[in-house]
Amino acid sequence: FSVKSQGIGRLADLFFTRRVGLANGQAVPIIAGTRLTGKVNRNNIAVMNIQTQEAGSRPGENFFVARYSRDIFARSKVGGIIVNKEAIGDAHYNRTFAIDTSLAPHPFLSVTGFIAKTESPDLTNEDMMGHLQLSWLSPGFRVYSEYTDIQDNFNAEVGFVPRIGIRRSKLHVQWNPRPGKWGIRSMSPMMNLEYTTDQHNRLLTRRIHNMIGTYFEDGSSFIFWYNDIFEQLDFPFLITPEITIPAGTYRFG
Repeated sequence: FSVKSQGIGRLADLFFTRRVGLANGQAVPIIAGTRLTGKVNRNNIAVMNIQTQEAGSRPGENFFVARYSRDIFARSKVGGIIVNKEAIGDAHYNRTFAIDTSLAPHPFLSVTGFIAKTESPDLTNEDMMGHLQLSWLSPGFRVYSEYTDIQDNFNAEVGFVPRIGIRRSKLHVQWNPRPGKWGIRSMSPMMNLEYTTDQHNRLLTRRIHNMIGTYFEDGSSFIFWYNDIFEQLDFPFLITPEITIPAGTYRFG
């Protein structure tokens, strides 16, 4: 059932099982459900249908999820998913549609991505999401680049999307030399840049992660890293009832 962003950092799960049978941290009784998963030749199939019971003022809901993908070439696949949540005896519904692909034309090279759209009665535009990642992962080098665009009204109610209304770019470059002397097994100098804006390209978050790791044959290691961070807070951020971070621009390391 999984269609989600890959790499480091969780940007979106289009289907998140804990959305079924839970509401605001409270259990919602499940009447019944059925699930079918399997693989037929190159076809990967996953279907789930679950009915929940009315709980307090919350109506019963039907959850239907269908996921299909097809293996192509040696290590690649294309597919899609439909997620439908329908309130029983109420006009509310929420739907998510997506198509995705994972291509591996070379043992070290991969391209993954998806395009998704949501539908809700009160949200009629700016409701799409796109994600693309290009990776080169070899014994000597780890290089990948990501771009994600989540519009302001993307509303995957049966998914997990921590932050909407953003555009995020990421670049990761890492070298893994093996000197073969001084007791050093491997090293890992690395730079990781993450850059997040709103839908008008105004900078919200920037993190530059610099790291040098040295790993020795005896199992010990020495790692140095430094993060250069920018955060734009448009609203006060409550940590505890006694501590609030005021809105403003913050730069720190």
